[in-house]
Amino acid sequence: IRDDGTFWSTDMNSYNHYAYGSVVDWLYSVAAGIKPVEDKAGFDEVVIAPVPDKRLGSIKASLDTAYGKIQSSWHYEDDKICYEIITPVKATIIINGEKHFVEGGLHIF
Repeated sequence: IRDDGTFWSTDMNSYNHYAYGSVVDWLYSVAAGIKPVEDKAGFDEVVIAPVPDKRLGSIKASLDTAYGKIQSSWHYEDDKICYEIITPVKATIIINGEKHFVEGGLHIF
């Protein structure tokens, strides 16, 4: 968008472009690790498998579902990673390859 509010081109003026969506998808599904269970409807159960990266420093992502808010966050403290996961439904939380089967609630690793 130009300073006067007009678009630089009438051919391409969408901010709903796939390239932007793919970054957001990566942030939620990989960095924050929030994924639906394939054979369950609409986040009835969830898998949360965050992939931390020091280049990001930290992340906090939340997703509103019909069952409530799912939240995944992590941050570095010295050389350790602290995870905080909130889920309103049953979840499989995977931290460093280790699976934790949990009920809804706050889970800190």
